[in-house]
Amino acid sequence: PDGAVFYDPKNAENLTEEEIAVVRWLARGFYGDHPTDPGTAWTVDQSANGHVDLEHYRVVGRDARNVTLDYTLEEKVPGATGYAATREGSLVYDTALTVPVKAAFQSDTRRQVGAAYETTRTSVTLALTADSFAKR
Repeated sequence: PDGAVFYDPKNAENLTEEEIAVVRWLARGFYGDHPTDPGTAWTVDQSANGHVDLEHYRVVGRDARNVTLDYTLEEKVPGATGYAATREGSLVYDTALTVPVKAAFQSDTRRQVGAAYETTRTSVTLALTADSFAKR
């Protein structure tokens, strides 16, 4: 219900952070009883064991069925294989059907590799293209 993903750690390289974000939004319990009034906000804190994982959501618009959210993520993993990541974007979410309708975000991930830093930038745009529950 909360979008948590369980997988065999041996297959971790086959799962991207972007896919994990989308799976969270597809969870039936993602929006729950969060506010729909523009200007309201909440944070999802999944930090544990020194790993910082904070998702921030703010309602920027609403109509009869959808809310539009600003979305940011800050993630920090300490240690020799650690990294720091940020993600910013927007999400249009259908609160009646509990599904994302549109999402767009940009991510920056920075990790130290030897004496140098490696930065990876990702841009994702998603849109619901078919809805089996929509009126015909």
